[in-house]
Amino acid sequence: MFSKVKLYEQRYRELNEYRLAKAQEFVNEKGKLFFNLVPLMLHLNNSAVPCALAGDVPHGICNFKLNDIQRQVLDDYSVATASVIDINTAEESILGLYCMGSTASVGQSPNSDFDYWVCVSEYMPNERIRLLEKKCKFIKEMAASSEYKLDVNFFIVKTDKFKQHLNVDKKNAEDLIDCGMGVDEENCGTALHMFLLDEFYRSAICVAGKMLTWMIVPCSHEHDYNEYVRQLYAKRIISRDEWLDLGCIGDIPSNEYYGAALWLLYKGIDSPFKASIKILLMETYSAEYPQTQLISMRVKDWMQNNEGYSLNLDSYYMVFEKISRFLRNHNDYERLELLRICFFQKINEGFAKIVDPQAQAGRRTLINNMIEAWGWSMETVSRLSNRNTWNIVDVVNIYQRVFNVMIQSYHALLTFGVEYKVTDAISYRDLSVLSRKLFVVFDSFPGKVKQYLLSNKLNLAEKNISFIEARDSTVLKKGWYVYNKSLNDPSLIGTPPIFYFSNLVSAVATCYFNALINKKTVIEVHTPNKNITSERVRGICNELKSQFENYPSVVGNNSLLGVTNVKTMIVLVNFTQDPTRNHKFQGGMDRSSMSTFSYGNSNECLIGSLSVIMSNSWNEIICNHYEGQDAVVDFLKEMSHIFIPGAALPVSTTVLDFSTHMGDVMVRPDMENLINLCMNNLHKKLLTSKNITIGKVDYILQFNSRAMNLVRAEEVKEKNPIKAEIINGGEANKDLVPSIIEANCMYGLTQYFFVKNDNDSYQIFNSSENQELKIYDNFKASISELILDITSYYTHSQSKFAKEKEKHKYRQYFNLPQFFLVDVANNTISPL
Repeated sequence: MFSKVKLYEQRYRELNEYRLAKAQEFVNEKGKLFFNLVPLMLHLNNSAVPCALAGDVPHGICNFKLNDIQRQVLDDYSVATASVIDINTAEESILGLYCMGSTASVGQSPNSDFDYWVCVSEYMPNERIRLLEKKCKFIKEMAASSEYKLDVNFFIVKTDKFKQHLNVDKKNAEDLIDCGMGVDEENCGTALHMFLLDEFYRSAICVAGKMLTWMIVPCSHEHDYNEYVRQLYAKRIISRDEWLDLGCIGDIPSNEYYGAALWLLYKGIDSPFKASIKILLMETYSAEYPQTQLISMRVKDWMQNNEGYSLNLDSYYMVFEKISRFLRNHNDYERLELLRICFFQKINEGFAKIVDPQAQAGRRTLINNMIEAWGWSMETVSRLSNRNTWNIVDVVNIYQRVFNVMIQSYHALLTFGVEYKVTDAISYRDLSVLSRKLFVVFDSFPGKVKQYLLSNKLNLAEKNISFIEARDSTVLKKGWYVYNKSLNDPSLIGTPPIFYFSNLVSAVATCYFNALINKKTVIEVHTPNKNITSERVRGICNELKSQFENYPSVVGNNSLLGVTNVKTMIVLVNFTQDPTRNHKFQGGMDRSSMSTFSYGNSNECLIGSLSVIMSNSWNEIICNHYEGQDAVVDFLKEMSHIFIPGAALPVSTTVLDFSTHMGDVMVRPDMENLINLCMNNLHKKLLTSKNITIGKVDYILQFNSRAMNLVRAEEVKEKNPIKAEIINGGEANKDLVPSIIEANCMYGLTQYFFVKNDNDSYQIFNSSENQELKIYDNFKASISELILDITSYYTHSQSKFAKEKEKHKYRQYFNLPQFFLVDVANNTISPL
């Protein structure tokens, strides 16, 4: 039973030494130095050593021993500070320091980040945890400095983190977030738990401190792991002073698969190639459930039963091989090819920057062997190797393929959830945050500017961008076509456009926000419309650069849990259609008797087109275009959905007028006054009205605490924009919907508002995407369970929707409902 433990220990230590050396092959001398500095800085909290802090900072790594590099560094610090630095510490608060992820694998490159787990006792007080977090933050900042240029992340892990499966209810989820466990760019919150341990065990390198007990427990004893480990310690085969037990993986519960998928999709925003591989792994794992063959177990099994090093011990390669087998078995060669592209991008990234000759030669051999096995042409290899030469066409093509992989895997995992009737392990607050972030990046709706975020390292600026309008063509659809060629380039004919849009402003905004246009780009326009020139298009780009200089900004979780507010807005007046060109205006006219919206004896509206480009508090860019005599009417109707009563005013609102005549004198001031009137009245939630004639029609703008309405004068009456329906025969008065609820009902979202009654029951207000309200009375069950059921219903409905293969122009994948707790007495609202 224990006869081979010492053999396993020997092989584990050999593997760890190999990985320690391998991790340093792919960084330069400065990177190697910092890799050895990290454990030294965590071990010592001495003013002579960088990143020391005042206070009771946890320090001291168990069993810490200096290597040659660390000994030399410590000598240098001693000389520089004229002090003697004692390596012995009064405490050993850090049980172990481990590096995990792609480090030391074929996925590591000179550009890779280092993810460290700092393991501490489960009994360490939160006050000391926060001090340790602060120190880790200083080390991270030091790594990112110009001297080292490294991306280093630290995760403080208590020893009992994986020894208990969290049953997250609302209060528990809030407690996790307060302790720093909520989702953010690096922290998966409650989305991942045991899968995280699987990734850790298959890739962990013990940098300093205790070795990992799990690695020497035979795979055959995973089912009785705790008892086996107890006996290892009891029989003194191993010592607790030298070994750290973080628990076994066991059987991962089915309800963790969906949370893991959502988190990996979110990570795909910034790392699409890496995330595609990981979500495919999740799909592969789910297909094997409940007999899932975890890669960590395969790596451990190979290590325990074989001598020396092999790719079977390389965590990244093993992930690739496992997914490849799964896709081949399902004859899914389209996604297999995408997997190979993603894997190639990872192992080829930064290849030329590898300093160590032996490491570079080994990587070159691996790449060449794979290219030959896959049957790739040299042209394909060259194109994929030179990402710096990619243009927007390449990016859109790869982005769409990556996106399709993610969505297909996502729906496969949703189907898995339906089949096994799981309840989501991820808390509904984390689920809301993650799904909302995914909605912002991946989902489409009319007017939203699509941004192809494949990599922020790509330079997509084009030498030429041409906008060509098609009118009355029997071949081309009416609208605007965008080309990355000059109008004088003969190859333009027969070349497909990179984009098509029904209006020019959306085309310009998409090019600008995808960084296709910079100050050197030559912009050309071909159109019979004399209003539109390349100079005017350039002027719009300059204005976008000025107004959206700080875009994108950091979006906090609370912003994503609330409704959207407009932050920046640019309104283009008469850019594409200008009625003032047809008028001859006389000087000295009485301005007070004229109106831009109903001019002269013909009562013509002098605004023929309005284009609105805006960013909101979720970092979305939205571009809406209105044209014709009803442009102003359509714009005002849309404003009633965009601007929320009581919301903060936009940080910036700019009206750009392109009128041939009377622009600065009349058109622009009138439009500015109308916009300011609407926004100020909505902001202050005033109960008022404004008469306005647009063209030949008299309208009344009605404002109240709920919304703004534009109604014809002959139809004037108080119009409640929210249609209320009472469910369950309750006694609620549908005309007395709390104002704070109506103020927060957002067009385009499904929302649930919970109001507590005196008898401890709840009144539930359900606002649909069209702001139709249903009121449910006397709800007495668990809110937490209801929210989980609702969320599960929506996600599973998406799965059914995908399975039926329905096609919809504006399919939304991640727009899950929002939930709020309302205190009517204090007029407050908080997201759940």
